[in-house]
Amino acid sequence: MKNQESVKISDVSKLAGVSVATVSRVINNTCYVNPETKEKVQKAINELSYEPNLSARNLRRNTSGAILVLTPNLTNPYYSNIIEGISETARKYGSSTFVCSSNGDKKQEMELIKMLDSRRADAAIVLATNYNDKWLLPYAQKYPVVFCSEYNPKLKVNRVSVDNYKAAFEATEYLIQLGHTKIGMLSSENEYISTKLRMDGFLDACKKHGIDSSKNIDFASSDYSFQSARKLATKLLSKKNHVTALFCISDILALGAIYGARQVGLDVPNDVSIVGFDNLEYAEMMVPQITTVNQPCREIGVSAMERVQELLNDQEEKPKVTLLSHQLVVRGSTEKIK
Repeated sequence: MKNQESVKISDVSKLAGVSVATVSRVINNTCYVNPETKEKVQKAINELSYEPNLSARNLRRNTSGAILVLTPNLTNPYYSNIIEGISETARKYGSSTFVCSSNGDKKQEMELIKMLDSRRADAAIVLATNYNDKWLLPYAQKYPVVFCSEYNPKLKVNRVSVDNYKAAFEATEYLIQLGHTKIGMLSSENEYISTKLRMDGFLDACKKHGIDSSKNIDFASSDYSFQSARKLATKLLSKKNHVTALFCISDILALGAIYGARQVGLDVPNDVSIVGFDNLEYAEMMVPQITTVNQPCREIGVSAMERVQELLNDQEEKPKVTLLSHQLVVRGSTEKIK
């Protein structure tokens, strides 16, 4: 048996055959756990002589009960869907959320994160950080911090996302399987890891099939705006021998691309097939409905908050990478090349 000092909450969860989050709920009595499961957890606690991390307990005695959520904006439904999952899960634990929009202003983010130092927030979930940012690392090492969707791949930090490279590769290969060889991409000017990985997936899928699409890539605004995508699509699809398919790194960009195609007299999908990314509600409201990559946005938020709660109860746990599953959802905006 392990020494008492080395026993962690993860050891209890393994012995009891339940998640760390369930052990946390039993210890803190934050929400209902069925009696049978509670008994298993308590038995494992007793058998291992587990005692919650004292530093974590001391921290919680001096906490606000609030979780800081840093988001680049509140208007993009992708972020709002994640925040919904975060907030719903926080309530189950008896925590509140402090949602702050930085509008992509790093100085503002640096000020907001100081809420952890002042104990105005117990932990933070960061929805957008550039792939080369390092300034958040000291906070992630000192406090419970989880990166949600975006992160610096070189840092060992807690993060939740989908496999953006694989998803983009599969979406692009689907277009190729439909017979498209002139394929373009609408990306973004931002420096998010998701943007980079989707670009890599797109290019590698094309390369695998002997297609050079490197000159058919355009960049919309950093916030994935509809208008920037519409203008780019109008320009791209006005060219002689224009592309017959477009992979867009967000559904908002795909919406703009469809409107742009119509402005130059092209029909979707008869003249050009369009694929989006995220599977927002808008994707089903559009005519035609948009073929897209489904990201489980709400589940991403739930998973991020679950991880925060685990960290609040055992701050010595090693950083954890969580990849949630994605699916290509085929709808009416794509069809075989004619």
